[in-house]
Amino acid sequence: MNTSRSMAQGNSNQSNAKNHTSTTPTDTPTAPTTTATNNNNNNNNNNTNNSSGSSNNNNNNNTINNYNNNNNNNDRPHFYLLRQQKRVTLSLDTIERNLSSFKIKWFPYNRSISRDELLYWTEVLCNSSPLKTSLIPNEFMLQIENRSTWRKLPVPVNNELRRIFTRAKLFDRLITRSINDLQKIYKDYLNKHCLSFLQEGDPTGLKVPISYEKNIQKWRQEIQNEYTILQCQLTELQDLGVSLLNYVTTIDRVSQVMSEVLDFLPHIIELIKLWLIEEEIYLKKVEDELSSLLRNKNRCNKALRQQHLVVKEVRGNYQQQKFISQRLWQDVKATLQEKKVLEQQENILKNNLNVTESELSLKKSTRADAEVQFQTHQNTSPMFFDHWTDFIEKQELDICQLRLRRDRVKVEWSRLIKSKYYCQRKLDDVDSKYQSCKKVLDQMESKLQKEEDDYLKLERDLDSLIAKVDVLERIREQKIQTHTIETIFMKPKALESESNSDTTFDKASSLVASEIGKDWICLYKILPFRPTRDIRSRMRDIEILLLLQ
Repeated sequence: MNTSRSMAQGNSNQSNAKNHTSTTPTDTPTAPTTTATNNNNNNNNNNTNNSSGSSNNNNNNNTINNYNNNNNNNDRPHFYLLRQQKRVTLSLDTIERNLSSFKIKWFPYNRSISRDELLYWTEVLCNSSPLKTSLIPNEFMLQIENRSTWRKLPVPVNNELRRIFTRAKLFDRLITRSINDLQKIYKDYLNKHCLSFLQEGDPTGLKVPISYEKNIQKWRQEIQNEYTILQCQLTELQDLGVSLLNYVTTIDRVSQVMSEVLDFLPHIIELIKLWLIEEEIYLKKVEDELSSLLRNKNRCNKALRQQHLVVKEVRGNYQQQKFISQRLWQDVKATLQEKKVLEQQENILKNNLNVTESELSLKKSTRADAEVQFQTHQNTSPMFFDHWTDFIEKQELDICQLRLRRDRVKVEWSRLIKSKYYCQRKLDDVDSKYQSCKKVLDQMESKLQKEEDDYLKLERDLDSLIAKVDVLERIREQKIQTHTIETIFMKPKALESESNSDTTFDKASSLVASEIGKDWICLYKILPFRPTRDIRSRMRDIEILLLLQ
């Protein structure tokens, strides 16, 4: 039937369309070319944002107020989209109404004559005239009306056959028109504007766009499944009409399949309506999530500044404590060096004392031997007497000197032992202070590490919020169409032919400027700026540009 050919052609058109995102099925057309343009603009804006992040932080407090003010004035769906929405809704209602009216009028099918009588006269009609084998109701009607045999049929049979083929003709026309209208709605509206506008690489924490994208994929798959089943039903209906006799013979099955098709098309319409309902509230949900993210962004920015002060304070305390710890460690090292010197001096004194004791012992032994010799040779010559007397006196003098030196060494050693004792006490005191300071320093280092980790986490959270806000603002800007978007919707082929020509950049700029016209003011008010410019700054820019013109 014509219906099947139309459905096949529509399916072929759908399969040639390109994807909007990586998750879009291959049989769905993409959104208009403005998506790529907006993506390039967003990339440029992101580069600008990286070089002016500090200025952006100064304007964060005014972002939500500016957004709400702009939302009340300029961020409304364009009248062309509102008109398209109304047109699509009316078209769907009309299709449903036509399907319902047709079913009420032509179903259930009740024959006015018996089945045997209908088949008998159908065989007579087929045997008397070589009719075409393919069932095309319009051609059957033309051929049968021109046959004299048709006029000789009984009036009830004539009326019944006319009723059968009139219903087939009207059914074919209704289904073909309905499917074409649904395909047009699907291609020209749903796949151009009713999209989440998510892109590959966008943040994964966006609740509204991700949920909408999942629903879109589900609805697309369900519509494709329903469309496949519908094709099978229409193919079966076409197979039943390979000949006039077969069509009339299986008229009950034909009626059943027709009724199933009439019941099945509303399922597709219901899926499209669900999609449209979600699309109507999608922008509001995006704006609500955007407002929430902007509030979270401001709170995160404030918390980041506070955390920066905390980190700065903790780092200052840590550096001060580290300086004290280093100074105490220098004291410990100096005291250890002093103790080492005292120990070396003690060893020297100990050696000196041992040497002195040895010499003293040797002198005493020598003196004792000299006294024995003197007593033994006391009656010898005077010269011998004088010699031993001088020798003994010299030994006595040496012994006295050694005793004095020993006493001095002992006194010095005693003084050294006392100094060593006080040095050890000083070392214990300084080391105790150093260990306490080091313990506090370790605690402060752990605290500093924790505060720095918290600061880095807040930075990551802020970067994530900024990325999400940028994506939602991009989606919102793509949803709120201006005259430029209207031009792309209404004249996509003309724009494609112009973009593929050898027009220079200046001519292309002039073409775009002529298309935008005076609407550049509305466009300028909603363009993304990095750093953000409030509505007053934008209005001041517009006044300056108007004066320059």
